[in-house]
Amino acid sequence: MRKTLALAVIILLSISLTCIVFTGCAPEKKTLMDDRGTAVSKPGQSSDADLQRMRDEEARQRALREQELREKALREREAAAAAAKGSGFENIYFGFDQYALTSEARATLKKHADWLQANRGYVMRIEGHCDERGANEYNLALGQRRADATKKYLVGLGMDARRLSTVSYGEEKPLDPGHDEGAWAKNRRAQFAVTKQK
Repeated sequence: MRKTLALAVIILLSISLTCIVFTGCAPEKKTLMDDRGTAVSKPGQSSDADLQRMRDEEARQRALREQELREKALREREAAAAAAKGSGFENIYFGFDQYALTSEARATLKKHADWLQANRGYVMRIEGHCDERGANEYNLALGQRRADATKKYLVGLGMDARRLSTVSYGEEKPLDPGHDEGAWAKNRRAQFAVTKQK
């Protein structure tokens, strides 16, 4: 019994000594410091400060990219608005129950085509309109014929048909709400919407 007890004590002491030796021999973690006393990481390791700096720089770069995209979108919207307003996209007009282009309309369309050829990043929607006289269905069909005749003429001037689209509003969107010949003449038109190509 004494031998067993002595053996148990020896084993416990051996285990204790082994634990103490291994604990004492564990490598000590040293923090490297620069000249100013700031902790720096060993080569191949990143400190918390380095990781935070990297995250901050990524966030800053992301914010700059987003700001650039917002500014680009704003410039494009402004350019499209200026294009529609300031580049001479005036309406062309048609005679009563007509969709043939007048010489004045052809001259106007030539200016539109020249601008579109010089600004290839834009597309044009051609809107056909009518005065209030006639049935709705008839006016929708007549407005479409006006838009199609306009598009055909622009394509004949060298425009890419893929940059041109047409729609008819018939009598639904009058330019002048009056009910006389002066108002009707203004409402028999093709109107143009120019936007930046996507």
